[in-house]
Amino acid sequence: MVAMCTNWGGNAINSQTGQFLELAGLHDQVWASPVFITGMMITSVFLISIGVLGCVKQTTSVSNAIDALLVVGTIVYILTVASCSYTIIGEVPSSNPRAKTIVLSLIAFNASGIIVNVLLPLMLTGGAWNLGAKTAFMFAATNTLLWIWCLFCLPMTKDRTFYEIDWLFNESGLSARKWRKAKVDGFDDGNGDTVAQHENIAVKLYN
Repeated sequence: MVAMCTNWGGNAINSQTGQFLELAGLHDQVWASPVFITGMMITSVFLISIGVLGCVKQTTSVSNAIDALLVVGTIVYILTVASCSYTIIGEVPSSNPRAKTIVLSLIAFNASGIIVNVLLPLMLTGGAWNLGAKTAFMFAATNTLLWIWCLFCLPMTKDRTFYEIDWLFNESGLSARKWRKAKVDGFDDGNGDTVAQHENIAVKLYN
């Protein structure tokens, strides 16, 4: 029954957030990478703010402000970083190593989760380090390093076919930052065929 609660307790509808956002007018061609990076940046602001509040005298008002920032920051994180990560992990990898890349991403997720879950009890109030809200400073630092990495290393795949993504990875020699403006539609594959022709052939074979 406890296990069933995770699905029937309302969590299932949370995974359909995209449908409600689309009904509200959000276009279905959301740029996952910019939304992801923007969410990381905004999260840094919340984390720094929480850390600063952890440095002042702790009163009821300060605690309430920290709680409010945590709630709003969590909502922003869920709507941006958490939701877009699934799209990015499944779409960005080149087709040949895609399955292995997804497996490695899950391993990285679980391994980093173990480290965080070991450190948090030590850092928070009551732990050996007893940092309280100042713990947010550490995550603000790691968050900032990560979104800077995203700016330079996370490629933009909006409106790209998997064929184009493979070509950009394997043949173009372009850095991730240059993917957004790269023009690869209609390129020749060496046999006189274009991407569009390959896609038409694939559609016919599929049908």
